[in-house]
Amino acid sequence: MPVSATEAAQIKASIDLAGYIRSRGVELHSVGSSLRGLCPFHSEKTPSFTVTPLKGLFHCFGCGAGGDVIRFVERFDKVSFSGAVAILTG
Repeated sequence: MPVSATEAAQIKASIDLAGYIRSRGVELHSVGSSLRGLCPFHSEKTPSFTVTPLKGLFHCFGCGAGGDVIRFVERFDKVSFSGAVAILTG
């Protein structure tokens, strides 16, 4: 069943992005108002993966990956949008 924009917004608002990313094994360290760590989407030695909790967004300056918690699950678990929603709401 398709997910409405309202439902997607509710999912994003209800999940702590940084906490979720940490739960998937990514170490994040505070740098000002954001968090930084090694990108889970490519190999790197210097952290370029940034999470901005207030905006609920992540971005990697190394590989260009970015988005919200749904997009993180899509990339991390290699699933579709609906698959990511199912994982987050399951």
